[in-house]
Amino acid sequence: MVSAGASAGIPTVREWLADLGGSFQTAANWLPAGVPGPVDTAIFDLTDMYTVTFSLPVANELLNVSEGVVTFDLAAAQYDVNALIVGETLTDAATLTLLNGTLAVAPSQQKIPEGARIGKDLGAVGTLIVSNGATFSSAQVVLIGDAGTGSLLVTNGGSADTPIVNIADDTDSMGSATVDGPGATWTSTGGIGVGNGGTGTLAVVNGGALTSQAAVQIGDNEEASGTATLSGAASSWTAIGAVTVGNSGTGALSITDGSTFTAVNVNIGDELLSNGTVTVGGALTSWTGSGETRVGRLGSGTLTINTGASVSGVNGSLGEVPGSDGTVTVDGNGSTWSSTGEMIVGNGGAGSLTASNGGSVTAFDLTVGKEGGTGTVSVLSGADASFTALSRLGDLPGSGGAVTVDGNGSQLTFGSSLFVGNLGSGSVLVSNGGSLSNTNTFVADDIGSTGDVTVQGPGASWTGNGTVFLGNGGVGTLSVLDGGSVTWSGLSRLGDDLGSSGTVVVSGNGSNLTVQSEFFAGNLGAGSLSVTSAGTLDTSRVKLGDDPGATGTALIDGPGSSWTDSVEIFVGNFGTGMLTVSGGADVTGVRGTIGDDPGSTGTATVTGPGSTWSSSVQLTVGNLGQGTLTLGDSGTASAPVVAINAQSAVQGNGTVTGAVTNAGAVRPGLSVGHLTVDGSYVQSGTGQLDIELSCPGSDRLTVTGGATLGGTLNVSLVVGSEPTLGQEFTIVSASPLSGSFSQINAPPGIQVSVVGNEVIATSLVGNPPVPGDADGDGIIGISDFLILLGTWGPCPPEGECAADFDDDGIVGINDFLVVLGNWGPACP
Repeated sequence: MVSAGASAGIPTVREWLADLGGSFQTAANWLPAGVPGPVDTAIFDLTDMYTVTFSLPVANELLNVSEGVVTFDLAAAQYDVNALIVGETLTDAATLTLLNGTLAVAPSQQKIPEGARIGKDLGAVGTLIVSNGATFSSAQVVLIGDAGTGSLLVTNGGSADTPIVNIADDTDSMGSATVDGPGATWTSTGGIGVGNGGTGTLAVVNGGALTSQAAVQIGDNEEASGTATLSGAASSWTAIGAVTVGNSGTGALSITDGSTFTAVNVNIGDELLSNGTVTVGGALTSWTGSGETRVGRLGSGTLTINTGASVSGVNGSLGEVPGSDGTVTVDGNGSTWSSTGEMIVGNGGAGSLTASNGGSVTAFDLTVGKEGGTGTVSVLSGADASFTALSRLGDLPGSGGAVTVDGNGSQLTFGSSLFVGNLGSGSVLVSNGGSLSNTNTFVADDIGSTGDVTVQGPGASWTGNGTVFLGNGGVGTLSVLDGGSVTWSGLSRLGDDLGSSGTVVVSGNGSNLTVQSEFFAGNLGAGSLSVTSAGTLDTSRVKLGDDPGATGTALIDGPGSSWTDSVEIFVGNFGTGMLTVSGGADVTGVRGTIGDDPGSTGTATVTGPGSTWSSSVQLTVGNLGQGTLTLGDSGTASAPVVAINAQSAVQGNGTVTGAVTNAGAVRPGLSVGHLTVDGSYVQSGTGQLDIELSCPGSDRLTVTGGATLGGTLNVSLVVGSEPTLGQEFTIVSASPLSGSFSQINAPPGIQVSVVGNEVIATSLVGNPPVPGDADGDGIIGISDFLILLGTWGPCPPEGECAADFDDDGIVGINDFLVVLGNWGPACP
């Protein structure tokens, strides 16, 4: 039955009168009497709690529940309205509960669509509950907290089907929407704003289900805030449209306790000055994405995955544009973030990705620091991260990318090439039991780039399973410290291109670098190796200064520091190479070549007690280039065969062990000194022996085996310390000594003679020696004193009396006083 006004088509406002409830279709329950019709307004403004029952479908222009606690038992009927208000004005507080039927907000041909407003005006409070199989649907905008406070609860098998929904629409408004319990569903075909202008909350809990087919913005506008919660086993949210947490305001999303979130694109901290936070936690909790996940696109975004939850998607971006920042943390055993596409950390802005305490991160590829951005990736405390394809740290000029792998069991794996500084700046730190593995490595790849890798602490390791370029156009550094270990299986180059440089430092007991393939220090640029403090280096073939213009240096220093090579060490291949072995360090190899090819220059220095360079087959000083081997302070070089070729030299104060052939130059001493050949010595026709004489002493070559002389002897005097008249020097000794020099170049007054197994140089000119030098060695010392004691008394009638310094025919007290008075160098 309808009222006369309704039948005449005259809009009528009818107010519910029955404070104890009753049938909607009873005319007496209304004022004015009559059942509201399609053009009428139905108002429920009693402050009581009551139930309204329906037996027939109903259509009204406007349904306004302004006060009271009202339940509609629709009994499978459908109630169609053009507009809905629950809680209208400042003092209103209204609750509408729907049971067993459908309330549909649909547009009217006679009126402009009004949609649904729950908590319409400032100060109004409105609540809409959809329960017991009831359905709330709208074809128009739904405002939950329009200017006041509004709530939507879908529970106990209820369902909602809406277009655009704004939760907390205006400034200072408050709104909440909750889907609670098994069978409770909400499908939104339009966008959802959670905190559009005020403070909004969205919750899907206890098995409820939400499907959003258009964009969802949590914390939509400036100064607005929105919070969304997805919680409980079987609770689900399927987001076909993009979900933005912190669009221009502040947004938070929590996904926990076994719930399921399925999304296409998710933006966290989307616009300038926005702030978005997402937490995903709990075993069996999952977030599955099929598109982009942006954490900090223009604003600030944070994503936390913990306590065994999993997040998967296609592409991930953290800190996408300048001024933005994005942070992702994956913490705890079973917690995972996986991406089938690229993952960019610091994509123009600032990004930070951390996996810790057994958490796991996987993606197709990784870029840390891109387009001028800065990014950090940390794999800590037993976490692991793996990336399948080519990955870059510090990808373009002005960008910076840093990776840390720290803690026992922490693992970072790259299935393809890794660029550390690809035009920008990149760094890697592996420490305290962490491990890094990858295929090809490019550290400081292009001009202007910098890259450094540090592997530090016991158990820390890096395994490079392909080629390694350290300084491929820029400046690259590797530091292996305090027990760290690095293994490179492929071709490795330090300072690969012109203008580039690569530096390797291995320092500390237990620190080791193993290179299993060919190793170039200075390929076209500059390469440097340093092994100190009991560090170790193991190689299979090394070239210091590989190509023309390149320079390569190696320092092996200190007790316990060692370098072992299984094929050959080239010090200057086509370029310039320098090797220093000092402080008791050891270099061991099969072959060693100093100055290998035409145009090359090689310099090797072995200095200090216990410092050794030993080759099991041969040591070549100057193959086709120019080489110099310097031995200082008891340093030793050894090989079965030691070849000194043209334009090359061995010099210094130390020992060369092996069969030495000299077609170049041998220079005992650095200035005046003593060089020992522990083995045999053959000097060919092109060979030279350079000897310096001075009053205090001379250079000396001692050969423990046989020596065959040939070539040239060059004798020179130390200016300002020339020998004295009659002073004799043993400049060569061997057992046996054979052959002769084909040419002797000596200053006037220097006589060279072979006496038995020695070559003696005698000065026939010069100032008389200071009295007291009985043995003529240029020093008045203990040997002269012993000669004096041995000849004490009258001189023999014939022959010389070496200790009769005063020429009185008696070796006595006066001669003793001469020795004491002139003790020391016997030089004028």
